[in-house]
Amino acid sequence: MCSHRLATAGDGQTQPARNAVSPAFLQPRNCELESKHMGEEQPELYTGNTQCYSKSFPLLSNSSSREFLKQLQDLDIEKRYEKLPLIQPECVQERSKMLHTRDHSFPSSSTGSPASYETPALADLQRLIWFRGGSDNHVDQVWPNIYLGDAWAARSITTMQSLDITHILNAADGPYSINTGAKYYKDLQIEYFGIEAFDDPSFDLSIFFYDAANFIGKALNTPGGKVFVHCAMGVSRSATLVLAFLMIHENMTLVDALKTVGSHRDICPNTGFLSQLRELDIKLSEERKGAREPASKAL
Repeated sequence: MCSHRLATAGDGQTQPARNAVSPAFLQPRNCELESKHMGEEQPELYTGNTQCYSKSFPLLSNSSSREFLKQLQDLDIEKRYEKLPLIQPECVQERSKMLHTRDHSFPSSSTGSPASYETPALADLQRLIWFRGGSDNHVDQVWPNIYLGDAWAARSITTMQSLDITHILNAADGPYSINTGAKYYKDLQIEYFGIEAFDDPSFDLSIFFYDAANFIGKALNTPGGKVFVHCAMGVSRSATLVLAFLMIHENMTLVDALKTVGSHRDICPNTGFLSQLRELDIKLSEERKGAREPASKAL
């Protein structure tokens, strides 16, 4: 059962100067370890301290013994990592397959002739995503005053203050996901909107498209408003909602929205979400064509 929460955090501290950016969230994400199971506790790894091994081998104290201990330590780390599941976004897996193909043709932009625009096939949209050149930071500005990021950035109060964020849209809300909520930001003046969505192709995220788009639009229409949209990794659920906003409120086609966001950040909506965006694109295109026909007849 999906939950849809809207709340406002309390008054908070004075925020630092605008456009002050903390270098920490500009560090690349580790996609191999940041899976959708963000809440799972990772196994502790040894960090160079061989005293625990020395207790088991009290007679080993010379240089060769220390080298032996180091080999044991490295072997232990390798075994622990072998047990960790390597979960990668769907597009990361498919992109490696596509790199060896010759056909790198992409859907064309609709800015030249919107009347002749047709929504591309799903496979063409996927190719458009796979070959974009955005960043892999914890958070990126993908549209004026719209920031797209991951759970690390969402949990960093300092990052939210540095960016002067006034609104937060959590696309991975809920007790088994990124369970921050309005109370987490109680010391900041932040309006919070949580959507309990799952990064699964079978999940219907489209039922939240208009509510999320309206929330983002409201944030941008607020004086000094800046909105941070996130999920676990900031590439699928949250990216899909930002794309829907650009299509609904900025009258972009899906192709233009993908190119706009993808030029600033590597995104990867799963195939189910991309199909739902494609259906939205078809619907909006038909509405725009219908609105243009009476205007052309009047001329």
